[in-house]
Amino acid sequence: MLKTIAEKIHARLQSASGKVFYSGRAAYCDPTEIYVLGFNPGGDPEINASETVKSHTEFVLSHAPEAWSAYCDESWKGRAPGQAPLQRRLKHLLASLGYDPRMVPSSNLIFTRSRRSTDLGLNTDELVNLCWPVHQAVLSLLRPKAVICLGNDTGDRVRERLGARKRVGSYFEQ
Repeated sequence: MLKTIAEKIHARLQSASGKVFYSGRAAYCDPTEIYVLGFNPGGDPEINASETVKSHTEFVLSHAPEAWSAYCDESWKGRAPGQAPLQRRLKHLLASLGYDPRMVPSSNLIFTRSRRSTDLGLNTDELVNLCWPVHQAVLSLLRPKAVICLGNDTGDRVRERLGARKRVGSYFEQ
C-alpha cells in the first residue's frame, strides 16, 4: 500500500532535500487509529542536499526494515539513533498512548526540508497543496480516527483541509 501512496508524490518535489515517510511499510498496511504529521523536515537543505524526497522514499520502499521509524532508527544531528530531543518526545508521546512508533504512519505536512518553518516563506501554501495528495491517500486508504499534528500551524492547516472546526485536545511536553 505504501507504494500506492508514494505514487502520489508530486514530481516537482522529488529532487528537493526532504523526506515523506517517517515510518516503514508495516505502518501503512492496515487501517490505523492515528496518523502523525509534523510540519516539515528540519535541517539545512544544503548540507542534506543528497537526501532527496526521491532517495529517501526509495530507501523506505526498498531498503528500510518493514517495521522502521525515523523516530527510533535514524541518527539525527550526530546523536545515537532515536536520541535526538524530538525523537525522544515522539516516542514518549506514542508510548503513553499505547503505540509503537514503527507501526504508526508518520509524515510531515510539507516534505521539503528547511532550517526553520519560516524559511519556506510564501511557498508554504503552494507546498502544502503539492504534498496534500499523499496525505489524502493515507487518509483514504488507512482511515485513521485521529490525526496527531505537531505544532499549531500544522494543526490549523490540517483541520482546515479536513473541515474539522474543533481542536479535540493538546499535549504539551517539557
